[in-house]
Amino acid sequence: MAREIHPNLSALSIKCSGCSNTFQLFTTMKQESMDVEVCYNCHPAYTGKRRASTTGRVEAFNNKYAGFSFTRKKPSDSADAKNS
Repeated sequence: MAREIHPNLSALSIKCSGCSNTFQLFTTMKQESMDVEVCYNCHPAYTGKRRASTTGRVEAFNNKYAGFSFTRKKPSDSADAKNS
């Protein structure tokens, strides 16, 4: 393997402005610190505060349009007589 072609890793301190959580990552970026708005500690998808839909897409569609009728109208007999 070729030597000295890989980038250097450095520690990056990340501070969340939402919950003031601080954690450290290793990255090739040359920054020492970074501020983020949300992190894994306060994001609703990771904390379980927000629930995903438990029904599938087909069930949600059927529930949304349960009162509608999706039948086609049959052509009338008079339309057949005009085309003959």
